[in-house]
Amino acid sequence: MAIADLDHFKNINDRYGHAIGDAVLAGFAERARAHLRSTDVPGRWGGEEFVIILAGPAASDPHLGIERLRRALLETPVCAEAPHIQLTFSSGITGYRKGEAIDDVIERADKALYDAKHAGRNRSVTM
Repeated sequence: MAIADLDHFKNINDRYGHAIGDAVLAGFAERARAHLRSTDVPGRWGGEEFVIILAGPAASDPHLGIERLRRALLETPVCAEAPHIQLTFSSGITGYRKGEAIDDVIERADKALYDAKHAGRNRSVTM
């Protein structure tokens, strides 16, 4: 599982307005669906955060899909209405351990996300 947080999203809303902010969120969701594996399930968690359920046979190497998404965001604008906006994201990645509560998985992914943001943003940390 990964928790992704769009870097400096509040600045986008403040500078360009909520309509552009909403378009950026939708653009991120579209890119996530296009560049993650078909077995991965992205969903909005709240605000500018997304949860990505990393499933399937290659779940043991979750960085691959997340990094593919990161590169895609750097290569093409996420919002047609504001193509100059360069969107990056930070993410915390963790795996499910047999028998553990989902709250523990979420807490660990959130801690990894915190570490990614404090290490400079636009990166992933795995725990």
